[in-house]
Amino acid sequence: MKSFIRLYIRLTEAWSKPIIIILLFLLILLFNSVIFPYFPEICSGGKAEPSVSEMLDTRLYYSAEDIQNFLSAKTKSERKCSILVHSTVDVLYPLIYSVFLSILFSLLTKRLTEDPTKGEGKYYKESSRKILGKVLTFLIILPLFILTADYLENTLIIILLAGAESSPNTLARPIAYITPFVTTAKWSFVMLNLTVLLALTLIRIFKRIKSRQYR
Repeated sequence: MKSFIRLYIRLTEAWSKPIIIILLFLLILLFNSVIFPYFPEICSGGKAEPSVSEMLDTRLYYSAEDIQNFLSAKTKSERKCSILVHSTVDVLYPLIYSVFLSILFSLLTKRLTEDPTKGEGKYYKESSRKILGKVLTFLIILPLFILTADYLENTLIIILLAGAESSPNTLARPIAYITPFVTTAKWSFVMLNLTVLLALTLIRIFKRIKSRQYR
């Protein structure tokens, strides 16, 4: 695990280039403005009500009864289409935005261990710098919590879709009660990451202003 974390952090540092950041941002816009709005309508044949055609994972929360209604309103071909979306497009998108956030965190945490009152390259006490370094390392891998929750959510939804025909009584399946909590956990991680992103941005701006005062 430590080797993976070190490799991931090195990759985010290596990818911290304007062209890569812009490319990932454009891909995120493409997914949200074109791809995701397109697939629910296609999978429902353009006939379903918005509450039914809406993908489960786009909701902040839903109940087991909502899952029952969602599955019962879909035909076999529509369920297959939804499975295709969750196993292809919705596999790429979480990876893209998680890496994008990690790259932003990597950029924003650079040189945060420097003491602006002592000039560039001067650091706080060694012990304080190590603790802060561990915290900043954790922040860089924080988006992976979203990725993990999103992949688990996709897996559970695929299982629900695949078993809808053989087990029509969704409310009798324990997974129908677990999936909503995984979705809520995912969105909680999303909000946490966005809060951290905002906080790091403000801290970086403050440190830049403060460093100029000591030049």
